[in-house]
Amino acid sequence: MKADNIIWQKGDARTIAADLIKKRSYKPLTPKVNEYFKRFYKIDFNALKPVEGREHTGQINSLKRRDREKEFRVGKIGALFCSPTMELGIDISDLSIVHMRNVPPSPSNYVQRSGRAGRSGQAALVMVYCSNFSAHDRHYFKNPAKMVAGSVSTPRMDLINEELLKSHLHASILTMRSIAGLNNSLGDIINKEDLKNLPVKEEVLDALTLTKPQKIEILVAFKKVMEDTYFRNELHQRNPTWFSDDWIKRAIDNFQM
Repeated sequence: MKADNIIWQKGDARTIAADLIKKRSYKPLTPKVNEYFKRFYKIDFNALKPVEGREHTGQINSLKRRDREKEFRVGKIGALFCSPTMELGIDISDLSIVHMRNVPPSPSNYVQRSGRAGRSGQAALVMVYCSNFSAHDRHYFKNPAKMVAGSVSTPRMDLINEELLKSHLHASILTMRSIAGLNNSLGDIINKEDLKNLPVKEEVLDALTLTKPQKIEILVAFKKVMEDTYFRNELHQRNPTWFSDDWIKRAIDNFQM
């Protein structure tokens, strides 16, 4: 429905219409006026300092993001609306308030998001909105200490992992073959004239076609990496059945872009 088809009339500030979509009832509903919003809508905002806010997510190109970070630091922008995983290393200067639109999944997420404010002894305010339609949010609204003071598990990664080691081997191959196009953009190694398939350029494929001496060189180099103290001890203790010289050779033979 178009807004200009609606007749807007001032209410009496005492009566509100029942929401029959979200709250169904066989009895008449007489909802009460929310006093907070009643007072809020009567505020003269012309007398208050305006606050300008801007989006800061991956949907915004890097140039605009840098401009907004600069404007935020100098105070031209008063609020940044960010994705939950705001990139680390961004200089956002003095941040005094963090407002989360929902309860984070775990205490570690809460620490990550709230920890952007109040650094170097600066006081900060952290607010979390809890949705009544989310069981997760309702649970932590009743038990806030479990989120605010909950235990944070130390992240772990299994380095003796077949897929992880295979990825490292592939990275070693690309490093040793020195493909110039990989330094800047993937657009430099694909044929952009074929937009349907976007195949890898022939010269890149030729550079990655390994000769027997090159395969032996990569095998020796990767085995040196695996002779590191950590890997050597872990491989000796756990003795994974899949790891062997034959596994490395097969991974090299099957390597392709």
